[in-house]
Amino acid sequence: MPILCGTDFSEFATHAAEAAAHLARRMRDRLVLLHVGRTRDDDEQLPPERATELLKKRNKVVGLLTDQAERLRALGVEVQEEIMAGEADEVLADYADAISAHSVFIGTHGRRGFRAWGTGSVAARTAQQSRRPTVVWRGKPDRWAAWADGKAPLRVMCGVDFSPATERALDWVSSLADAGPIELHLSHILWPPNEQKRQAAKDKMPHAGAEPPHTLHGFEVANPPNMETICRADLEARLRGKFPAGSALEIRPNWGRPADALAEWAEDVGTDVLVIATRHLTGIAGLWEGSVAQGAIATARCAVASIPPPLAPA
Repeated sequence: MPILCGTDFSEFATHAAEAAAHLARRMRDRLVLLHVGRTRDDDEQLPPERATELLKKRNKVVGLLTDQAERLRALGVEVQEEIMAGEADEVLADYADAISAHSVFIGTHGRRGFRAWGTGSVAARTAQQSRRPTVVWRGKPDRWAAWADGKAPLRVMCGVDFSPATERALDWVSSLADAGPIELHLSHILWPPNEQKRQAAKDKMPHAGAEPPHTLHGFEVANPPNMETICRADLEARLRGKFPAGSALEIRPNWGRPADALAEWAEDVGTDVLVIATRHLTGIAGLWEGSVAQGAIATARCAVASIPPPLAPA
């Protein structure tokens, strides 16, 4: 399965392309390097002056793409060059499906907070629309180069919970482990109110000697003892056999946004890529629940892999 990387020839895109090339080399597959322009240069209705201007621009793009592809081939990977017209996020998502891409890589300018909200992000929109795992790249690819050369393991953090989406994220992590050695941290953000409701729903009949239930946001919720211990045992049972051996599961209670907590946690352990499943919620559900993956893309200092739900059967 090829690796697809979108490029606009910026520094951010160059680093993303190098990381994508290292992954393609480890997976022994090709890298597809795609530049997306917004305007077609072969429209017969264009005035001659405009057509000439666009042709010059296309020739420049072809030269830049060829140069970047040659630098990547020097890393020992097969590179396919493509130029398409349209909106970058839509074209990347559609073309990734067309070639059955293993992953999509795209660099980000690294803006956070208010500036990111104000300017928008092609990278974030691509991750939101893509039906393929999408790595929003931030930083330099040195660690990925060392991993591809067999000199160091890749440090991977995967956010896990009790949803089916977690299994898709772990499948993608396992594909990295199959390609080369990784150090995997399984990380679960425990939000106490949600965990209380989950444990209460698991066993509606109160245990002998347990504290009486109380009301939380209109729901009658039990007060399970050893909340974190129970959560760990349930997660280990839920995920048993679904991740590489030797991985460590860690749980951190948190009352803030899970995305911020995961981003900070990833920085604490020096993560190379933070992996988060997304359910691609839209409409009111998306506004109400938000997206941990999108939040992490905006705040994390490392690469973030957004893993979408499984593709529907053809």
